[in-house]
Amino acid sequence: MEAIVLGLIRHTDRASILRAYTRTHGRVNYMVYGRSSRRQPLMAMQMPLSEVEITSSGKEDPLSGTMPTLKEISLTHVPHCIPNDVRRQSVALFIAEILVSLLVHPMADEQLYDFLRDTIADLDESPDTENVHLRFLHGLCMHLGVAIDEEQHPELFLRPTSRHERQQLLGALCAYLEQQMDGFRTPKSLDVLMELFD
Repeated sequence: MEAIVLGLIRHTDRASILRAYTRTHGRVNYMVYGRSSRRQPLMAMQMPLSEVEITSSGKEDPLSGTMPTLKEISLTHVPHCIPNDVRRQSVALFIAEILVSLLVHPMADEQLYDFLRDTIADLDESPDTENVHLRFLHGLCMHLGVAIDEEQHPELFLRPTSRHERQQLLGALCAYLEQQMDGFRTPKSLDVLMELFD
């Protein structure tokens, strides 16, 4: 199953939970047991926004009452710049935290999935790294049905050229999402991004 990794969290001493957004089922959490996790490529599970192929046992259906168990995971795309660039990794973590907060339902959305893949490519390839997360937030609002009206919120359509302008815009976009989306939580990595780019 084609998926984008959102994060890996410890569940018990012997198991972790892999959070993922899949093309065919939307948001799915997978149980990863200790022995299997040592056999799996750690980079694929631990690097936020990894594009992967997942094989699991069990159903990717939360109504089944059981979480599917990860059997195999492999990278389907190896990024060139993200693994070696702390700034890009920080943006990836921020984006993944936003997605964990907002994409909570097991509902497939192929257009959203393709948008996320395009965002990952943008983050990996763009020389304009400092604005990738801002473009992502604008696009995500549109895909979530809360597109920003430029006439009502012209302050959210600036193209920042300084750290101060970028901080203002990032804070305003997060505030907009908090107003529009129930359950939105400000990412812990927000403070890092506020200070990251000159």
